Amino acid sequence: MLTPQRLNHDLKHTCNVLDVTMKIIIVLALSCYAYGVIAQDLDARLLSNRLKEIKQSIGIDYLQEEFNKLPFTTKTGNGTKLLADIQDKLAASLVGFTNVLDAVKDEVFQNEDRFTAQTTLPKCCDQTGTYVYDPKFRKEVDFSTACVTKSPSSTSDAKYPHNTVSDIMKTQYDQNKNVLWQHYGTLEGVSIIYPSTYWNDCYNYDPRF
Repeated sequence: MLTPQRLNHDLKHTCNVLDVTMKIIIVLALSCYAYGVIAQDLDARLLSNRLKEIKQSIGIDYLQEEFNKLPFTTKTGNGTKLLADIQDKLAASLVGFTNVLDAVKDEVFQNEDRFTAQTTLPKCCDQTGTYVYDPKFRKEVDFSTACVTKSPSSTSDAKYPHNTVSDIMKTQYDQNKNVLWQHYGTLEGVSIIYPSTYWNDCYNYDPRF
């Protein structure tokens, strides 16, 4: 007797059989196609047509059409303008560094008569200090001040730069963060360096050599 349950079971069975049959047909078709391609020694036109069919079946043409509809702006490169921009930026950077050097030089010349044999600036050879590691300088530094060194071969009356030199170095760095180490050395073997830092072997340093 044909019941709804029996009918439903038969339909599912039939669908499963058809599904398996279709898969077998597809596999056979692909196998025949592959054999045909080999037999024809990879006919270029046949392969090209097949690839076009595959491309269409997975929607590449549709995606390309949709992509072509997207708004875009074409930018053309201007090598001459780009080179001019780079030159302008380099020139501005060099001008900034030159201004730093001029500012320190002017401060030294204006206060050279105020250099003294004693200094209140920290010594670069001393480990004491509020140092914080800075990745740009790759050292522990103190941006609040410069430090000084004196060569062992310097005379006892060798004079240290005035504190205002340290102040102007700090001001220049505050205004231009591209500047790294600022240094000034005297003919007497004394150096002032900004920012302040600890040198492991600064006693052997002599700016004259």
